Amino acid sequence: MNLTQTSAAPISSSALSYLLGYAGLLPFFALAFLHLSSSTLSIAGLGKADALSLFGVYSLAIASFLCGSLWQQHHSALVLVSSNSILLIAVAMLAWRPLYWLPVLALLYLAILLVERYGLPQQSKAYSRLRLQLSSIVITLHLVLFLF
Repeated sequence: MNLTQTSAAPISSSALSYLLGYAGLLPFFALAFLHLSSSTLSIAGLGKADALSLFGVYSLAIASFLCGSLWQQHHSALVLVSSNSILLIAVAMLAWRPLYWLPVLALLYLAILLVERYGLPQQSKAYSRLRLQLSSIVITLHLVLFLF
């Protein structure tokens, strides 16, 4: 028996993108829920403030990933400079202006989406729709946490 073969059918890259994309939303939702829930709720020792801090760290990690993925697809200096600028602004806001990092990160996710849409060659409609859906959810969660 060959150990490198599996009996399961391989998953398509499109299906994998959807699976990983929506799975990546789970920490956003869980941390937002924990933060918005009553101040007495604690899961695994994480309280309200911890959840918000972890939300920021996770958001920065995802923004880093998205900016880094632009480098694989870069076709212009504008895309490269934009991806670096977006990430540096996100890090600076998280470090220096904690009160404003949620709406600024929401705007930066929008900026990443715009760079992908207008700075890169035409993406497939399915991928563009997926990125729009995921980004819209992430942006909304950032704004909800900022407002509440």
